[in-house]
Amino acid sequence: MFHERTEHIVEPILLNTRQTARLLNISERTVFALVKNGDIPFVKIGRCLRFSMSDLEAFVERASKKRM
Repeated sequence: MFHERTEHIVEPILLNTRQTARLLNISERTVFALVKNGDIPFVKIGRCLRFSMSDLEAFVERASKKRM
């Protein structure tokens, strides 16, 4: 009678600057500074910057190791 529904939440492959800032709990200005310094890899699509989740996870990992 009832069908089990499995919903899969799909995370975006690429995040925009605002999403990246929210994820890292930093300002968009800081995201742009990290891009300018070459700390965070990005993909440019047209005039828009996009960031992959795996690159952001690697950035956080590197940043946490620097503090140790």
